Amino acid sequence: MSILDKMKKVKKEMVDVPEHHLAGMEFDVKFIYLVGLTMAMWVDEQIKDLEKQQLEYQVKAMLMPETTFEKLLELGRDINEEQVKQLVNTLKDYNLEYSFIMDTAIMMNSDNECQAEEREFQQIIVEMLGIPKAQQDFLFTFASALGQNNIDKLFELMGNTCGIDKEFLNPYLQNIGLMVNVLVSNEIKVIKGKTLELRGDFIVEKGANLVFDTCQLRFVGCNLTSGGKLEIKNCMVSLDANSQLQLKDIDFSNSSFNPAENAASEDNDYQITGVAFNISEAETVTISNCNFHGFKHEHVIAFTNIKKKILIDKSSFIKNRGCVNVFGTSGAFEISTSIFEDNEQALFFGDRT
Repeated sequence: MSILDKMKKVKKEMVDVPEHHLAGMEFDVKFIYLVGLTMAMWVDEQIKDLEKQQLEYQVKAMLMPETTFEKLLELGRDINEEQVKQLVNTLKDYNLEYSFIMDTAIMMNSDNECQAEEREFQQIIVEMLGIPKAQQDFLFTFASALGQNNIDKLFELMGNTCGIDKEFLNPYLQNIGLMVNVLVSNEIKVIKGKTLELRGDFIVEKGANLVFDTCQLRFVGCNLTSGGKLEIKNCMVSLDANSQLQLKDIDFSNSSFNPAENAASEDNDYQITGVAFNISEAETVTISNCNFHGFKHEHVIAFTNIKKKILIDKSSFIKNRGCVNVFGTSGAFEISTSIFEDNEQALFFGDRT
C-alpha cells in the first residue's frame, strides 16, 4: 500500500460519523436492520460503490463492530423468506418503519438514479409495513431532497410532515447542516461541533436548556423564543434581517456574532427595525469574551427587567448602529474590560443615552 493510499485510509477512518438513532439498541435489532439495507442494495443484482459507502457509513453510525460490513455484503444477497419476515416484524415491533424507508431511500438515491427494481422494492416494503400513501410519498420526497441537499425544499416539507414526527426528521436535517422548527422541552439539548443553518420557529420551554458548543450557526428567517436557557459558547454566529431571538436566561461566551449578508449592507442608510437579541425577565445575564460587529439593528441587544445582574466582560461592539439598550432593570449592570468602537450609539438606558 502506497503512502497516499495509507493516508486516504486513515482519513476515511477519521471521518466523524454522527450516531444513528438506532445506535443504542441491542445488537440483534441493528444487525437485522442492516441486513435489510444490504438486501435493498442487492435488489438490482449489483452493489454500486456509493451504496457500499452508504452501508459502511451506517455500520459506523450504529456503533457496530468493523467486521459487520463484510458479513453484511455476504448475507444481504442471499437473504431467505424467513429473514424477510424477521426484518418486517422487527421494524414493526421497534417502530422503525419510517427509519428503514428513509435510510433505504437515501441509499438508493445516492447516485441520483433509482432503478426499476429498487422502486419496486420500495413499494413492496412500504405495503408490507402498512405505511399510508401520503406518508410514503413524503418520505420518498424528503429523502430525495436530502440527497440533493435542497435546503429550500426541505424547509417547505417541514411545514407539513403528513403526520410524521418532526423529532424523527431533525437528525437527518442536522446531518446536512439544517435545523428547522425545533421544540426543546424538559431537557438539556447539547449540539456540538456542527455547522448549521437555523430556519423557522425554535422554542425552548421553561426549564429546558439549549446549548450550542463549538458550532458555526447561521440564523435565516429564524425566530427563537426561549423561556428556558440558551447557551452559545465557542461559536461563530450570523443573523439575517428576518431573524430575531426572544430570550430569557442566556450565557454567551467566547463567540463571535455578525449580521448575515442580507443584514450587513455597506449602505450607511440601511437600517433594520427592532433588536437582534431581546433578553428579558432573566435573573442573571453573562456575556463573556464575545464580539458583536456590523449590526444595522436599532440595538444589538436589549435587556428588559433583568432582576439581579447584567455582566458584559471582555467583549467588543464595533461598527454597529446601536449596541445595548437597558430598560426597566433593577439589577446591577457591569461592563468590564470591553470595547465599544465606531458605533452610532453604544449604550441606551431607558430614556437616557
